[in-house]
Order: sequence, then structure tokens, then C-alpha cells
Amino acid sequence: MQTSSPTAYITGCLDSTAVQGHFHDFRKADFNSMNDFLQNLNWTEILHGTDANQAASSLSYVLVYAIDQFVSKIIRRKPMKPVWSNSHLKSLKRLKRAALKKHSKYRIDETRVAYLEAKQNYSWLNDRLYAAHQINIQDCLKSELKSFWNYVNDQRKQTDLPSTMTNGISEASTIMAIADLFRSQFSSVFSDEATPVHAINAAKINVPQLTNLGHSFTVTLDTVSGALERLKSSTGHGPDCIPSLLLKICSTALVLPLATVFNKSLTTGVFPNSWKQSYVFPMHKKGCKQSVAKYRGIAALNAVSKQFELIVLDELVHIYAHYVSPNQHGFVPKRSTTNLSSYTSFIIREMEKGQQVDAIYTDLSAAFDKMNHEITIAKFDKLGLNDRFK
Repeated sequence: MQTSSPTAYITGCLDSTAVQGHFHDFRKADFNSMNDFLQNLNWTEILHGTDANQAASSLSYVLVYAIDQFVSKIIRRKPMKPVWSNSHLKSLKRLKRAALKKHSKYRIDETRVAYLEAKQNYSWLNDRLYAAHQINIQDCLKSELKSFWNYVNDQRKQTDLPSTMTNGISEASTIMAIADLFRSQFSSVFSDEATPVHAINAAKINVPQLTNLGHSFTVTLDTVSGALERLKSSTGHGPDCIPSLLLKICSTALVLPLATVFNKSLTTGVFPNSWKQSYVFPMHKKGCKQSVAKYRGIAALNAVSKQFELIVLDELVHIYAHYVSPNQHGFVPKRSTTNLSSYTSFIIREMEKGQQVDAIYTDLSAAFDKMNHEITIAKFDKLGLNDRFK
């Protein structure tokens, strides 16, 4: 498939909207043809003269168009209830309902016998299918843990949000009303108050001032290629409908356009608007499941933006890792579980010396939502971040 100009690709992407009730099945995607299509594109022409926003949008449009052309769509069907059902059982269930309806109308021995017979046939097959389903779950316990936990969650009957949610003042039972309660809850904990200059200066006073960090950071083809190799092969996606699986499988064809878009963002200091979009869904923490205050908002980001952030993070860690306190364990690679062992060892040593150990525990509610961006940026400025990333 070939088109004479990049504009045609982008126009085609805008017209390639998914059919309602259908979704793309990446297990049956023609990735070989998609890779050839992407490799034959003139990315230099497509991205020439564009700013970071336009470049990011153009790349997304082309990838969405490629998905629409080379990934088959299948109809989204509701799962059978119960899960062990089949077409024969569903047929017997219809016959049972019809027999009951007829007996309820006429109330004679003939209709009663017919209903009892239909009910017995349905129950017999249902019991056999359920028993076979249980045996299959047991056999797959070690090899297919996901199926086992799906079965466990199905037995709990509480895998989804409750039908009614509350914020302590009002209740909601419709989808839109519940979504609005979560929107109000998540936005209420976010803080974007202006910070006085003296407070910012006081916060960064102990931050080392770094200079001469070298030339501005540039994303190379090898950098992008290495980052793509570390990607998880996931079909989950953000608002742009582009999964990380596509980026990973078509990495050879996408290294150049990705590096081009990333460098446009770095040189202009613009993080594309399309990358700021995300799906936010609630994740229950603890306590009452009907209270929106007991949920944390989790953002599903676009795969391309996550890739860019990981590349920048690698560079930040490379430059600034040795300035991080050795007592910092959270959010440090390979140290997520070392805090407890270090603390336990310290307590044991002090106890052997006959010393007293005092501990203070703090838990900041919605800590990331309340992180002061002005102070964070001021600290990075003092660390020479602007000299490195521009």
C-alpha cells in the first residue's frame, strides 16, 4: 500500500475511526506488512517543518492509520454467563423458560410434566458443565494463574465498582454521576497554589549548584532502539490507541521518527499536548468500596510519551544519581525492599549495644498530587537541568 504524499496518510488517519462495538485484535495483526509500510514512509518529509506538537500528532495519526489497515477488528461480545455455558445449555435454558411460561398460562398436567422435563434436562447439563469447569480450573492452577484468579474474582462477585457510590454527602448510581463523583474527588486533592519566592529559595538552599554538565542532551537512534527493547509487549493503550506492543515489534521502522519527535520536544522545551492526555481510572486502596475517597486515581498514559519519559529519566539518573541520599530507598532502582532489611539490621545492632531506638512514621495523603511543582523545577534549575535539556 503506497500513497503519493504524507498528507494523504495523515488525512487517512483522521478518517480511520473505530467502529462502535468492535476492537482491534493485535494477536491477528499483520505486523510484517505494517513494518514494511512504516519503513517505506518518508519520515523526513512528513515531520519536516513541524513543531513538537505537530510532529507528535503526525506520528500518532500515521500509527493509528497503520493499525486500522493492518490489524483486524473483532466484535466485542459479552462473556457467557455462566462462563461454563455453551450453545446447547443456552438452548435448553430457552426451552425451560418457554415451558414455564406455557405452564403458567394453562396450569395442566401436560404442561407441568413438560416443564419439569425441560428443567431436569437443563439442570443435568449445567451440573456436568460446571463440574468440568472446576476440574479445568484445578488442572490449570499452576500453568494459567490468570484463569485461576479470574475464577476467584468471579466467586467474590465484587470485581467491579459498586452500583452506588458516595462522597459522604451525595450518592450516585448512574455511570455519568459516579464518574463525576470521582472527578470531584481526584481534583479536590490536587494542589496548585502559588508558592512565595522566599519559600522556593528556602527549599532549594541545600541543593548543589551544578555547571558544565556537557552539551545539551540529544536522543540518538541507539538510545531509542535500546529503550524500545526494554518495552513490555502490552496491548493496553492510552487515549491515542497505540499500544507499546506496536512500538516494540515495529521498532526498526519507528526508531527514526521517534528520535526526531523526541529531539524536537527537547530542543524547543515543549512537551506535546497530545502526550498530556491520559485515561484516569479509580483503584481501590482500602476501606469501604462505595466511598470515592477510598480510591486512588491511576493514569493510563500514551505509550510514546512513556517511552520519551523513560529515556529522559535514564539521563537524569545517569547525571544525578550520586546526589541522592544513600538512605533513600523509595523509587530507587533495586532498592524497593531494602529499607526494611536496613532498618531491621540497625535496630538489632542498637539493641545489642543496649541503646534506645525511636521511630517516626508519616503517611502523606495524596502526596504526589500535592507535590509542589514550582519548588521541584527550581531545584532542577539549580542542578543545571536547563543547561542539559535545551
